[in-house]
Amino acid sequence: MDRKFSKSFRMQTTLMTQILLGEYCCGDHLPSAAALMREFNTSAATVKRVLDELAASKLIRRRRGSSPVVLPQSGHTSGEHGLKVVIVRDEFKHGLFFGYRYAPWTWTLQEMTYNRMMREHIPVITIGKNDLSNMSSLLHSASGVIYISPKVDPAAVEYLEKNQLPYVIITGFTAEKLDNMVCYNYQPATERIAVYLLSCGVKKVNIIANPEADGRLDGMINLLKKHGFALQNICCMDVPDVLKCAELAAHYQQPLPEDAKPLGVVCYNDYHAYIVEKQLVAAGWHSKKDYVILTLGDLLEPRESGYCTLEIEQLVNQGVEMLYRRMKKFQREPVCQVEPVFVLNRKKYKDITYK
Repeated sequence: MDRKFSKSFRMQTTLMTQILLGEYCCGDHLPSAAALMREFNTSAATVKRVLDELAASKLIRRRRGSSPVVLPQSGHTSGEHGLKVVIVRDEFKHGLFFGYRYAPWTWTLQEMTYNRMMREHIPVITIGKNDLSNMSSLLHSASGVIYISPKVDPAAVEYLEKNQLPYVIITGFTAEKLDNMVCYNYQPATERIAVYLLSCGVKKVNIIANPEADGRLDGMINLLKKHGFALQNICCMDVPDVLKCAELAAHYQQPLPEDAKPLGVVCYNDYHAYIVEKQLVAAGWHSKKDYVILTLGDLLEPRESGYCTLEIEQLVNQGVEMLYRRMKKFQREPVCQVEPVFVLNRKKYKDITYK
């Protein structure tokens, strides 16, 4: 998705969540357009578009010369107009770090899942993993739960099982395999990165990763070895938190031996890549001749238009279809329809009854 769409999506889901969870009560005024522009670092056009969508969904009322007012939400929180699908994402920093897209594949999954539901006219709300136990009434009004996380939390799964909520897990790196889990296959992606590094003449690879959240590390190392990288030329750096990546500075202040050029650096996320590149440039390294930087987001496949990749789309479709089957088993199919909140090229929809 392009950056403009991502900003619009972020504002849309944030405001919608705040309204539906009661952070803004009926009669409250939303922040002014200028305040929203500052808060979400976006344009007046994007603010107008999002507010138009919220108004079309009967979440707010807009009046000329006044900030938008929140409408009563009884129709969205109970009875036949209850929320139909809840997307549970991983903790904030792993799912929606918008400044540098902390975990690109997680963000992409959430965005594409959200839009798949909107295209099918299924109302959606996203919550954080840590909010699971605090959202019981919200969750029980839902037809199903989609849990998106790079590392499955057994406590979250236990909660969903105990409460007999139809759910599906969409994940990318875990040794576990549950009946209702779909996993991204990283082998072909890692093969691609190995081939790309070799085509750039890379002799040594430095992987900056978070082993706790990234179970792909061993698999990546094995595939790099399979493609001809000697084990002594594969180096791993554990960076458990994005805020600590300034500690990488000292590592790159030493001159790079000629026989190691160019160095391949595989970063956990775009922020690490940004910090590492700053250090390399400061140390006098010259791009391409001396180093090639990739992020784990690049493993998905070459990005032609943002993060919209065929593989991620297939994963989303597989997960959603699995959820529908489980919802049917639990007799929690969507009963009715409210106007979709956010759809690209949105048209006017009428209420639809699912049978």
